Amino acid sequence: MSKGAKRLLRVLAIVAGVLLIIMTALQIVLNSRKVRSLVDNAAAEAIDGTLAYSRLHFDVFRSFPRIRVTLDSLSLTYPHDRFAAYDGIGPASPLLDAGRGDGADTLAAFGRFMASVNVWRLFGWQLRLHDASLQGLRVAAHAYPDSAANWNIFKSSEKEKDTTSKSFPLPPISIGPVRMDGPVVVYTSQTDTLYALAGMKAMALQGKVRLPNEKRGLQFSRLRFDIDSLGVAGRMPADTVGVLLERLRVKSPRKNTVDLNAAVKTLMVSGKLGYLHVPFGLDTRVSFDQKPEETVVDVPHLDLDMAYIPVHAEGLLRMLPDSNYVRAALNIKDCDMGKVLRAYADGIVPAAADLNTDARLSLAANADGWLSEDSVPAVDFSLKLPRSKVQYRPMDLVARLALDVDGSMTPAKYVTAVVNRFEAATDGLDVQLNGRGSDLLGSDPGVAAHLAGNADLGSLSRFLSDSLALDGLLDVLLDADVRLSEIKALRFRSGSVLGKITSPRLTASMPYDTVSVRLDRTKVLLSSAGGGLKADILFDTVAFRKSTAMSARIAGMSNRAEFTRVTSRGRRVPRVSFSSDNTRVFFRTGDNRVGARDLQITAALQQRVQGSSARRKHFLDSLQRIYPGIPRDSLLRHDRRMNPRPLPSYLSDRDFAKKDIRLDLGQDVVDFLREWAPSAGITASRAFIATPRLPLRNTAKDVDIKYDDDAFNINSLNLKSGSSDLSVSGNVRGLRRTLLGRGFLRGDLDVSSKRLNLNEMLTAMKIGQDSTLVDSGDEEGESFVIDSLSTEEVKPEMTVFVIPANIDATVRLHANRVFYSDLWVMPMDATVNVAKRCAQLLGTSLHTNLGDVKLDAFYATRTKEDIQVGADLQLIDMSAEGIIHMLPMVDDLMPALKSFHGKLGCRVSVTGQLDTMMNVIMPTLDGLIRITGNDLEITDVGDLRKVTRFLFKDPNIGHIDDLAVDAFVENNQLEIYPFMLGVDRYQLALMGVQGLEGSMRYNASIIKAPLLPIKFGVNVFGTTDDMHFTIGRSKYRNGKVPVFTEELDDIQINIGNAIRRIFET
Repeated sequence: MSKGAKRLLRVLAIVAGVLLIIMTALQIVLNSRKVRSLVDNAAAEAIDGTLAYSRLHFDVFRSFPRIRVTLDSLSLTYPHDRFAAYDGIGPASPLLDAGRGDGADTLAAFGRFMASVNVWRLFGWQLRLHDASLQGLRVAAHAYPDSAANWNIFKSSEKEKDTTSKSFPLPPISIGPVRMDGPVVVYTSQTDTLYALAGMKAMALQGKVRLPNEKRGLQFSRLRFDIDSLGVAGRMPADTVGVLLERLRVKSPRKNTVDLNAAVKTLMVSGKLGYLHVPFGLDTRVSFDQKPEETVVDVPHLDLDMAYIPVHAEGLLRMLPDSNYVRAALNIKDCDMGKVLRAYADGIVPAAADLNTDARLSLAANADGWLSEDSVPAVDFSLKLPRSKVQYRPMDLVARLALDVDGSMTPAKYVTAVVNRFEAATDGLDVQLNGRGSDLLGSDPGVAAHLAGNADLGSLSRFLSDSLALDGLLDVLLDADVRLSEIKALRFRSGSVLGKITSPRLTASMPYDTVSVRLDRTKVLLSSAGGGLKADILFDTVAFRKSTAMSARIAGMSNRAEFTRVTSRGRRVPRVSFSSDNTRVFFRTGDNRVGARDLQITAALQQRVQGSSARRKHFLDSLQRIYPGIPRDSLLRHDRRMNPRPLPSYLSDRDFAKKDIRLDLGQDVVDFLREWAPSAGITASRAFIATPRLPLRNTAKDVDIKYDDDAFNINSLNLKSGSSDLSVSGNVRGLRRTLLGRGFLRGDLDVSSKRLNLNEMLTAMKIGQDSTLVDSGDEEGESFVIDSLSTEEVKPEMTVFVIPANIDATVRLHANRVFYSDLWVMPMDATVNVAKRCAQLLGTSLHTNLGDVKLDAFYATRTKEDIQVGADLQLIDMSAEGIIHMLPMVDDLMPALKSFHGKLGCRVSVTGQLDTMMNVIMPTLDGLIRITGNDLEITDVGDLRKVTRFLFKDPNIGHIDDLAVDAFVENNQLEIYPFMLGVDRYQLALMGVQGLEGSMRYNASIIKAPLLPIKFGVNVFGTTDDMHFTIGRSKYRNGKVPVFTEELDDIQINIGNAIRRIFET
């Protein structure tokens, strides 16, 4: 052996000896009590509990060049009393007892931990963990209310971390086989009612890892990670979940590349979804390259089978500081939808459990481009469902479906979708659709579509309940090319929407309710124009019936509905309008029937444009200056309180205010009318109403009525009932404010009649009140009509009527012939004015069978204490009986008048007050009566016979050449002014006072008498039931009587003015 070799051997021997000495020292030191004491002290400082183990052993020789550490039977415990206060809180579970022992509970424990570390490689800047294993791991983690948890026994470090020091770089780490066998972990949370148990058969890990630093990113190679049979079971408040990871294989075939393969079974028990079994399989490869300037992740393939849905994907992701590049592809090919439905449908939609299909769905999607704040990758996709069959077993329904959809998105987020084909068909239904959507994520997306379909309602009705039966054929065709802005503005391009629905006959019935509807030759045409949408709905015949109690029939029905926007006060507002033209209409309910020809109905709603509030603001500003301390929302109320405006007398009576016209429509309707302006109209060439309540032939002709939000305009309305007719035209205004509860109705009407037989109508109404229900099988039967009432007479009756205060109307009346009781009027003209609880009758002119009549009058009901009546009545060429018939009160005032025969003239001008029973309050009666006549006869003088027997040759008959009587009513008496009267061969001067309570005091001065040169007088006094007379001197010997014509004319003028000016008082 050479000298150099000997020297080398000597050096090696020295090194080996030193190494042996070091290893022996390490073996002795590491297994000394001092090391175990250091471990125990460190554990005591970090853990607020007890750390116990049976053996801690280091082996330096047998595992050389590695150092092996073995730790047996370790447990981490804490006293049970520490968390005993939370026992019994929340639902019970066996997992709450995990880790519990006698006096102490265990947080974690394991049987043996063993690991080997090659400390010699640290000299070469490498860390090698070799052959590590953990056996029998048990963890029981419990969370309690108030953020308490048993893992809080680990003490937090009180030492502040030095954030200024640089981190120490770690060497490359090599992990040898690391294995964990049979671990079990329990977790409970009483606050969240969550209980979970996890365990697995085994886990193994090995590989080489380089942690990232400033120069490079994370690197790994020869990585392998295996999990065998990992099970997790958990209970939540409503659901229970079980997951079994049968296998998980992670393998690194080369640097920074991972192959992953996993198989998972999931069982979920849900209170809403029931039992759900979700299998999961994954096979993929992922590689990445992390550099300071970018990170690249590449997935060359990813195969996922989850819930029987096969997914294949691949992609590439480049992550840069300011943007990311994405290239990805996703494919679902021939997914068996029947299998998916059978597995999960019953848990989600119970009825879907009875569905069966052979449909196979395919989806392909691709993305390629840069993802940043300003752009996205370009995306395209395709969804296809070949013609497939779907069966719903409970209803024996078989349907056919097909779908073909393509779509794309540009980097500028312009999204387009194209429905190449959509088909849905079943027994009685066939629908086909294709179309295109553009700029779907933009502010103004557009849609172009074509829809065609047909339906056999008779075949489809078997899918409905027995309470509804349908029958008929229906064809639908729709073409639309619109944008969202057009829909919002209701301004379409002409022809952008075209639709058509046709049907030869449609019927619907509800057997249980005996209701049926029939539509013949239905056609619905939908079209668009610049103003909006228009729908024309045409029916040849519409028939409705509800048992035998109600029916309706419409022939030649043409409807139109329009949805538009119009300009109102400079703004575009929505408007909805509807019109219906009907050739013939018939409706019957019970024994009432209504019919019409050429009936047209229109209706519209237009949103109101609220007026400017500037005027109200200025007014409130002025009030605020007057009342600076009053809140702005109380100014109007405060001003009314400070400056009360006295109400007119006709508005002060609360009882009479209840008689005003008030329509309580409800707050919802009032709010609707404030926002929308309605309008409507109805026209008809002819109509009829047949009802036993008015058993006459009732018809209407030339009906034309319009409503324009605030007014009814009666352009034409001609009514005929029996032998009477009535024509009405005019308008009624102020409806909107009245409907809102604070307005006046103002009317202006013209009412005319050629013949008005009130006797016939009132008799018919009385008979109708006593009629019983007439159930006739003949829809147009009129067996209840009575044609013989035109000759009937009725007794006049008067009832109290309070005039509403919120009516201001003028009605002009004209009738050629009027029949009431035994009075015939031919013709009649009058004007009626109504306002301020007063009714005024002016210019009344009647030509009757009793004589001519002229009348001005008023009737005022301002308060219960102020009910007034006034009249200026002229009766021309009328008999005394006629005068008394027209004015019964004259008989009480002048009982002798009924003894006169011949034509009289009478003018009564009078005012007075009535009580609430419509009786005249006699002390309030003021006025005058003027009676004139020529060539009169007196007969049947009654108690005056004693006087006539004394004076006249024939005590029963007296002839009067000329009569002019003036009387004044005042202070509850009638004062007859002196007047001359020539009877037979006598000339008399008469005067007197007639008390309205029945007393009388008259004087007849004999101015000229045959055979009697003496002038004397006869005094008549007493009552109408007890009359006396005496002979006295004559008051007017010279034959001259005082004349009061001027005074009487003034009274008559004043009464006329009171009638004409009734609204001014």
